[in-house]
Amino acid sequence: MKLASTEVAFTHLRGADKVTVCTLAVKNRIFQGISKCSEEDHYCKNTGRKIALTKAMTKTKDALTKKQRQNVWNAYRDMIKVPRW
Repeated sequence: MKLASTEVAFTHLRGADKVTVCTLAVKNRIFQGISKCSEEDHYCKNTGRKIALTKAMTKTKDALTKKQRQNVWNAYRDMIKVPRW
């Protein structure tokens, strides 16, 4: 997902760890958020992306303005509205 000042990428690792990594590239700086699924839980990409993006966004307080952070969340919401079928 690319925005004017930010690029967001998600990586899903469905091996034994069931991990989702969100990478934010902002003004030549990289921020990452990682979510790991419990062994008892079922793996859900959407939930993993939300948690990982939340963790990455908390690290960008000094790099992004409030409006830019809102734009990232709005773009994420638009991204997941794409029908699967």
